[in-house]
Amino acid sequence: MIFLENLKKEFQKIASIPDEEWVHFANIFQRKSFKKGEFFVLAGNFSTNFGFVEKGLMRYFYTTYDGEEFNQAFRFKMTFCSLLLLSF
Repeated sequence: MIFLENLKKEFQKIASIPDEEWVHFANIFQRKSFKKGEFFVLAGNFSTNFGFVEKGLMRYFYTTYDGEEFNQAFRFKMTFCSLLLLSF
C-alpha cells in the first residue's frame, strides 16, 4: 500500500524503525480521506489523533464570534498534522 510506504518514509526521517517493529506499528493506522470543507477536528473539541497529509493541503484556522476566519498554519502533502503540533 502506497500510503503506508509514504508514511514509513516520513517516519524514517525522524527515527529509524526496524521492519519487524514497523509491521506492528503500521497496524494502528487507519486511512481516512477528507473532502474539501470537511474537518479533522471541530472547534471546541479535543483530539489526541494525528494525521498524515498524503496529498492536498490542510489548513488550521479559527473563527471569531463575528464569523471572521484566521489562519494558524498549513500542512502540505507528506507532512504530519495534529492539534498537538500547534501547542508547542
